[in-house]
Amino acid sequence: MRCIWLLAGGVLMHRYDVALWCQWPGLFPTFVSLVDAPHAFAAIERLMRSCGLRWVAYASACAVDGSLVYGPAGCGCVQR
Repeated sequence: MRCIWLLAGGVLMHRYDVALWCQWPGLFPTFVSLVDAPHAFAAIERLMRSCGLRWVAYASACAVDGSLVYGPAGCGCVQR
């Protein structure tokens, strides 16, 4: 059985399958990874930051347990 969530520092972290497209429409995503995050957009943002991206044409985050599919178009990261 796969672990689909993690309790880290009092925050419930879900596992998401995240895909990023630098060009849209595109047949295959440019980056794909499993990411632990508190919500879907945070998972997308974490993968974007780890890949050094500030903007993507399309992103998708699917909860590993199948409970959520999230796909915003034209995502950007705010400089911290």
